[in-house]
Amino acid sequence: MIKRMSCGFWISRILSIAVELDLFSKLYKKSFTLADISKILGTPLRSTKILLTACAALDLLNKNGDSYCNSRLADKFLVKEKPEYMGYEVMIAERMWNGMSKLSEAILNDSPTTLLEDREFYDDLAHKEREGFILTMHSQGFEAIDNLLGVVDFSKYTQLLDLGGGIGSYSMAITKKYPKIKAIIFDLPRTVNIAKKFVKQRDFSPNVEFQAGNFLKDEFSGQADVILLSRILHDWGKEECNLLLQKCFNYLPSKGLIIIHEEMLNDDETGPFWPAMLSVCILIMFKKGIVRSLSDNVSLLDSIGFVNIKTFNNGEISTIITGEKP
Repeated sequence: MIKRMSCGFWISRILSIAVELDLFSKLYKKSFTLADISKILGTPLRSTKILLTACAALDLLNKNGDSYCNSRLADKFLVKEKPEYMGYEVMIAERMWNGMSKLSEAILNDSPTTLLEDREFYDDLAHKEREGFILTMHSQGFEAIDNLLGVVDFSKYTQLLDLGGGIGSYSMAITKKYPKIKAIIFDLPRTVNIAKKFVKQRDFSPNVEFQAGNFLKDEFSGQADVILLSRILHDWGKEECNLLLQKCFNYLPSKGLIIIHEEMLNDDETGPFWPAMLSVCILIMFKKGIVRSLSDNVSLLDSIGFVNIKTFNNGEISTIITGEKP
């Protein structure tokens, strides 16, 4: 167990290189020999064989005789044509890799190590990195969307404000299931520009529109009776969270609903695994962010004045809290 932990970064790099070479897309519905793959990738035979052997040991490839093909896992999540493609998440790990190599510095100084300049993480991303990050959030959203639609009844609401909504994965799903709802996706100007380009290539709901701004500094236009904050609060310190939640409270009408979706720790803060690991990533990415426990997030809503607070724990990556404005 300790040996596997100490070698964890080997696995991460093997996966990221295979994705960078687009190995799994090239093997989709096909089977090739080592020599074939070496030519397709433009890599030498010895190093190609070592990479393929490692991917087979990680259950990403199957070997039949002298030929290699994708495993079911790779076919579903690592082929670009698939909607569940997680390659963008793997590729954004390059910046995380550099930051994690300085983790001792982050812990000793309580400061991020992924930033190239003294800016916030999102402002510091280059265009390609930002695009990859947005698409990563999109791919991560599939399971969470199903959970959200399973526990929240949107039928009595008319207008959704999706704060930090990226390319609109949640808004699209909600307006598709509830066609009477209109949605506004509020995100940073550079993110909105990428999102608009992305949605032109897809069947985007006419009930969804974009609004560019900084949700900590700018006012929300229009009128919404439900607000969604998905994977937002863990990026910020308590002061910023209180500011944002107070803005949401003031903006909502009476009986308006707020939805918080986050990875959350258990109340004794010993896990689960993924939220605890994510909190370390946030340490190297953000100046004040932290993954909080379920009770801490409930307390944030309660302190602002939200009532009828309900919690829905759907696993390590998808805990949902709802609250109403009196």
